[in-house]
Amino acid sequence: ACYCRIPACFAGERRYGTCFYLGRVWAFCC
Repeated sequence: ACYCRIPACFAGERRYGTCFYLGRVWAFCC
């Protein structure tokens, strides 16, 4: 599963890009 996170991805996840949600930039992590 993939998630949008702030401020960064959890250990073991990879960042594949960004998400824009609620006016903020989130890391897109899988």
